[in-house]
Amino acid sequence: MTPGTPQDGFIADNPQAALFLTLTVQDAEQAVVRVREIFALFPDRVAALRDPVAGLDAVVGFGSQFWDRLHPQRRPKALHPFPELRDGPRHAPTTPGDIHLHIRSARRDLCFELGRQLVEALGEAVTVIEEVDGFRYLDKRDLIGFVDGTENPELARRRAVTLVAGEDPDFAGGAFVVVQRYRHKMVNWKALPVVEQEKIVGRTKADDIEFEGENQPAFSHVSRNSLKEDGVKLEILRQNMPWATTQQQGTYFIAYAKSPHPIEAMLRSMFIADPDGTYDRLLDYSDALTGATFFVPTRELLKALA
Repeated sequence: MTPGTPQDGFIADNPQAALFLTLTVQDAEQAVVRVREIFALFPDRVAALRDPVAGLDAVVGFGSQFWDRLHPQRRPKALHPFPELRDGPRHAPTTPGDIHLHIRSARRDLCFELGRQLVEALGEAVTVIEEVDGFRYLDKRDLIGFVDGTENPELARRRAVTLVAGEDPDFAGGAFVVVQRYRHKMVNWKALPVVEQEKIVGRTKADDIEFEGENQPAFSHVSRNSLKEDGVKLEILRQNMPWATTQQQGTYFIAYAKSPHPIEAMLRSMFIADPDGTYDRLLDYSDALTGATFFVPTRELLKALA
């Protein structure tokens, strides 16, 4: 089967602003009908608002439980709910989500306007479970002060890493996306000397140089996410962005891949300690509040919803 046309709004590097919306769909069949009507025209609605300078991209994904209501005839082979992870005080919860919207632009007002239009059009068919404004902070840094997304594949390789291919021909051109919202313990983090922060992250803070060899702690964030299977490095595309109020700050983790497996493997490595007790020590300073997995269908599958 010829691959479909991807929703590739996530391929490029993050712009200045993003809006992340997680929705649940009401039980009534007319709610599903309304969702089909709105998202069959989704690419056209995005194109109508696109600004030639600021751009506007948006990606919609659907959760495992809702997929069978939306498209009962066929199901992506690897689609399943987000797996809850717990080990001692570390907890990655699984939280509700039937629809996820990732809206991106250099202008926050365009993100807002597209999100507003979609939620208004969906009306009582959906409930907004979470709405998060993401923003670029300084030179692509997380609010803990370190550059984020350093390990992302180069632009030329991102489609190979993120888009389903021959492993599931009926859904070739689609992608999987996993999202989590983390809240940082900023007071505790800022109390650490920079040298300790650098050990926990696995890179220098000022100039973003990764530690090598024996200088890279086994408990660092870099180490716990640098995984291989059968000698092959696991790759994902992170499009994380900071979120913040004056009282709370954190990271909206959002990762794309051709299968949920590499993302889940990295999260298990972070949260679940090795027999010797080693885990990602960054989790001592950041709590996962949400967790959900979605499948991002091709544009052709979206149009077929009508």
